[in-house]
Amino acid sequence: MRYFYIRVSDPKQNIARQIESISKYDILEENIYIDKKSGKNFEREAYQELRKKVQAGDCIYFHELDRFSRNYEEGRKELEYFHNKGVQTIFLDMQHLQPAQETEDVIMKAFYHGQVIMRLAMAEEERRRIAKRREEGIKAYVAKGGKLGRRAVYKDEKLDRIVQDYLNGAS
Repeated sequence: MRYFYIRVSDPKQNIARQIESISKYDILEENIYIDKKSGKNFEREAYQELRKKVQAGDCIYFHELDRFSRNYEEGRKELEYFHNKGVQTIFLDMQHLQPAQETEDVIMKAFYHGQVIMRLAMAEEERRRIAKRREEGIKAYVAKGGKLGRRAVYKDEKLDRIVQDYLNGAS
């Protein structure tokens, strides 16, 4: 059976790019699993459901390796789990290396595995850099007098205008 796993980090993000990438693989709609959560760990509902469902001989497609995981250690363990279970994982951004995964040549298999592991490490490092930049940006914003939190929204437009005028110093 063929499956496709899609992950975006935020519910507001669009999955169209990932959906489009699988159109040529003839994967049934009910075999597409989607999570809108961070890749920092595998505490994702759809992923866990897929993980339990797959069996030996099945294949899971991922748009990119970092859509699978941005956690080196956990990602490595998950790949080992699938390998030991006899489930093939295909990362469309690494498809040029796919023959190395499918060969009986142990050196080529090791090369493929090494490439995947290196990319997992790079994905985790990228996640760390993003978090650091976000933290630095927030600190800089607050240091310049910016305020964190969401602006209160009132259902009554007139009341909302009055509150905003008051907060902005109007009399």
